[in-house]
Amino acid sequence: MTTSRDQDGSNVNGKNEGDDNLVFYYNKFMRCKPVPFKGGQELVVNLRWLRQMEMVLESCGCPEDKKVMIASRNLKESALNWWNCKKVALGTEYISRMIWSSFSKMFEAKYCTPRDMDVIEKEFLMLKKDGKLIDDYVTAFYEKLQFCAHLCPDVATTIARFIGGLPIEYHELCKTKSDMNNVVEEATRIEDDLRVKADEHKDFGLKRKSSVISEVSKKFKSDSTNKAGDDKEFVPWCSSCKAIHKGACSERTRRCDKCGKQGHVAPNCKDKTRCYRYGSDDHKIAYCPKKKGEEMKDNNS
Repeated sequence: MTTSRDQDGSNVNGKNEGDDNLVFYYNKFMRCKPVPFKGGQELVVNLRWLRQMEMVLESCGCPEDKKVMIASRNLKESALNWWNCKKVALGTEYISRMIWSSFSKMFEAKYCTPRDMDVIEKEFLMLKKDGKLIDDYVTAFYEKLQFCAHLCPDVATTIARFIGGLPIEYHELCKTKSDMNNVVEEATRIEDDLRVKADEHKDFGLKRKSSVISEVSKKFKSDSTNKAGDDKEFVPWCSSCKAIHKGACSERTRRCDKCGKQGHVAPNCKDKTRCYRYGSDDHKIAYCPKKKGEEMKDNNS
């Protein structure tokens, strides 16, 4: 009769192990879709696989004397190489009688060293929410707590450790809660409130910034206009040139008594004689009726 074999060469139908029910339990085990383990240096990942494997073996009702044989079928690659070496070193007979607690100790000695445990304990003690979301902080907290249970022996210590990793604005309200579920719910509510306030502050800041920019722009335009007006008012009248100009007098600044334009004098003017105040060519500025009317108005006032 032909028997089926797994990667490590062991029979999975149980005939050579003297147990006809091995195939039955193995099939139940595989229906739970256990995650294969390939080895690695990540302590959390390694211990998570071990705990998950314990739950799968429990859920399929696997007997104690078959747990190691069935679970070892889920070791792959470097993890399978390690297990095959153990089988050669310890002998097939010893492996066939091994109980789960013995396998767990061997597994932890290989993939969860004391140094690794020290590292995760330090990470747990230094764990902070910082910029993480509450959901991410809770996940990281519980993930590390399962390996550091001795640091939080009761509910009160666990709550204190969890709150200690939260920002200060969370502490007062979270400390009023007496169990972890309520603490997590309160922290989540505070996070939502802070997010809403931050969004409102951001919107207000954008509106305020826009308002300030608008006011500064108006002031700048006003100052520029006033400055231009001031410059115009302070340009001096030159009695020599009979015109308003800046700087030294020259041919270009002199006003013609005949046409009223700047840039030449009357003897060189080829234009008609004009009132250079109002541009009319029927009289000179000295006989300007509008000028006289303005002077009379000023005297009366």
